[in-house]
Amino acid sequence: MSDVAAWTRFFLGGWGTSFSAYVALQLVALLTLRRAFWVAALVPFAAMVAIAVLTVHAFLQQSNMWPMLMILASPFAAILVAMIGILGLWVQSHPRKRLFTLISLSIVMFVCIFEAHSYVNAA
Repeated sequence: MSDVAAWTRFFLGGWGTSFSAYVALQLVALLTLRRAFWVAALVPFAAMVAIAVLTVHAFLQQSNMWPMLMILASPFAAILVAMIGILGLWVQSHPRKRLFTLISLSIVMFVCIFEAHSYVNAA
């Protein structure tokens, strides 16, 4: 089996599927969200860039556990980006609800900071 086919199977039908879903959700969020929600969507992105660097480093060191951090963190990052995206799109479609916007963004940012802190402690 060629290397391209093996990597394709890993990311589209294997253990890397959650990372592929995260990347797709992150792209959609960054292209559709505006203002504060766009910034909130960058928090999981920053954490996942750090995790990707650690994953590539482990792969280059020929560690047999190289994808573990990516496999474990990707579902949480995908769920967080989906929450930010859904909330951001709802708020964008209801611009007059300023108090709800402030409360919801505060909750999302708290979750983002907690999530980033968890990633840093896990690494």
